[in-house]
Amino acid sequence: MAIGYIQKISLSMRLCSLRPGRTSSNILAFTLLLASLQGCGINNIPIFEEAVNEAWIEVQSQYRGRAELVLQLMDVIQPLRAGEPEIYEQLRTTEDRVFEMHIAPDTLKNPEAFGDFRESQQALTEVLEVVFETATEYPEMVADDSYRDINAALQENAQLIDIARRDYWQKVERFNSELVNVPGRWWRAFVYPKVEPTENFDEP
Repeated sequence: MAIGYIQKISLSMRLCSLRPGRTSSNILAFTLLLASLQGCGINNIPIFEEAVNEAWIEVQSQYRGRAELVLQLMDVIQPLRAGEPEIYEQLRTTEDRVFEMHIAPDTLKNPEAFGDFRESQQALTEVLEVVFETATEYPEMVADDSYRDINAALQENAQLIDIARRDYWQKVERFNSELVNVPGRWWRAFVYPKVEPTENFDEP
């Protein structure tokens, strides 16, 4: 199979050196060659990377939605703030960390930046679990309509986050696999040498 790809690339180079009088036939032959190369996956890397970027936008959107809901939650759990100040403060500081995080354009290619994003979001997930578990000790608060509405909205958002993460994880796995397996690694070497693997979550 490797010989076949090399022969096609060699053919394209020979086409470029043919006499000007055969321009039309050269163009036709080159067009047919490009069509053949496309069938061999030459466009997979940019297509798969674009799918990753779109999935990443959705992940950010769902996590941003959660952060906004948490702000509303903090307004309705004042009894917990008075009775469990340490838990409330942990929620506040974790939420602040998420809101203040700067997501740079190269985050997906930067292990440290992506790791900070992943850890911050996981920390907020964990403290929310503690908040909801502790809230059961405040029956009047959990019976309030505002609390129940926010709780329901956060549960729905958690499902959307799971869906977005799973979609992103699958697309990154496909993209990164394309970079290291044949024929994708050949196209990366000769056509897309600057393309780098993308960071991913540890699990979907």
